[in-house]
This record gives sequence, structure tokens and C-alpha cells, in this order.
Amino acid sequence: MRRIIATLGLLATVALVFFGLGSGGDSGGTYQVRAIFDNGGFVVPDEDVRIAGANVGSVDSVGVTMPGEEAHADGVPEPGKAIVVMNIDDAGFQDFRTDASCIIRPGSLLGEKYIDCKPTQPRAPGSPPPPATCGRCRRGSSA
Repeated sequence: MRRIIATLGLLATVALVFFGLGSGGDSGGTYQVRAIFDNGGFVVPDEDVRIAGANVGSVDSVGVTMPGEEAHADGVPEPGKAIVVMNIDDAGFQDFRTDASCIIRPGSLLGEKYIDCKPTQPRAPGSPPPPATCGRCRRGSSA
């Protein structure tokens, strides 16, 4: 069982790519993050998104990159990668940075999954500040 979990963790190593069509709506709306995973690992809409163990949102949709579609932060296309769009509803966690990372983790023995995210990497005191916020994330109103 450990080997399966380790393999899923390794396959779910993520390169986040943020997309957006500009900002709109009010500041209390939903913040959408689009993440690219090597393997979608049976993720389905409405599963939890967590940061430091706290539920902060849910999976909105799951798809696959198509030929020619950007799949890496540097714009390199790669078809066949899993696209997971997450709605971050908790306003305190809507500050994803360009160095953010997420991993798909098992939520129960029944096969449920959740996505565990770090909006930015930890930094030691005196080190350079974190990178800019995601300029391509999408903010929309929660209707």
C-alpha cells in the first residue's frame, strides 16, 4: 500500500501553470487556479482542495491537455497531461504565487482523493521575498 501511495505521490508531482482571462467580480468571489499534473489520479469535480489541512475550496473541473496546448510554466506544450481547475473559496488563501505547488493525495480507503496545495514555498528570514502573485489566475464572483 505504501508503494502505491508513493507512486501516486511521485506521479502527481506538479508543475502549476496559471491561466486567467483577467480579473472580474468582487474581492469576495471564487479564485480559480488551473494546475497541470502528470497523472489525474481519479480526481473528480467537487473533491476537496486543502492548504495545511484546512479545506479551502473544491475541484471545479478535470480535463486533459491537447496537442499544442501550453502545459509548462515556460509555455512548452505537452499533450496528455491532466488539467485540474480548482475553486479557492476561502479569501485568506487566494494568494497563490508563481512558485506554488499541489499534489493529489488519497483521502480515504474508498478511493476518494483531495488536492493538497502550498500557495508559495516557505522562506527563511533574510532570504529574497516570494515571487509575484499569479498574474494569470482568474477571479470570478461566487454565484
